[in-house]
This record gives sequence, C-alpha cells and structure tokens, in this order.
Amino acid sequence: MISLYPISTARPGCGGQSARSPRFGSQSPQSWTEHLHLQATQGNIYRLHELLKTPHNLNQPNPYTAKTALMLAAENDRPDAIRLLLSKGAQLEQQDSDQRTALMLAARCGALKAMDALISAYARLDATDRQ
Repeated sequence: MISLYPISTARPGCGGQSARSPRFGSQSPQSWTEHLHLQATQGNIYRLHELLKTPHNLNQPNPYTAKTALMLAAENDRPDAIRLLLSKGAQLEQQDSDQRTALMLAARCGALKAMDALISAYARLDATDRQ
C-alpha cells in the first residue's frame, strides 16, 4: 500500500517534505485532488494558482485522513498557500478524521507562520478534537 502520510522526523503528519514527494510513495499523484494536496504540502504557489483555475472542489479531503489541502499547508507551515486557498474558498473550520481543524494541526506541528495566517483569517480558537 502506498503511504499518504508525509515523511517526518518530528511528529507524525508534520512537515519534512522532500523534492520527490514522499507523500505519494513512489507513484506520482494521479487526480486533481492529489495534485492540489501535494502542491499545498510543498507550498508551490505557482502550481496552486494553476490548479485553482479549473473548477474542482478544493475542500475535497484525503479519503483516508480526511485532511484537506488547507490542513496540509497548515501542517507544513505554508502561510502563502494558506492565504491563497482561503481566498479561493477553502473551509477554515473543516475537520479531519480526528476532528482537528487546520489551526489545530498547525499548532500540533509548531507551524507558527501557518498559525498566524489562520488566526488572521479568524480561525476558531476554541475548537476541540476527539482527544
């Protein structure tokens, strides 16, 4: 089975992306959503702009983790990607499979720039997860 989780030396699910995109194992992303998630993880603003020109659901979560592109950008401390995704309609308070929001994931990973971008966009500070 191909791993859909980012490789990390810190907490599971936090940062640590390489140029080979280990998030999709040895295979290239196949769908628009996989491409969006990969570009958000890597913070590639140019490619995000290109992807967002086509009509798709940018809030489509990963089928296993329920993480969205916004959540992946937050975990990987990509404030420019966060601002772009929010400007295109990303849902700020959408939750993953553990009922965590993008702000919770950024805080869990110590992604301070991402936290600042999310709080500036009025992310709820009182949200709770399953744990």
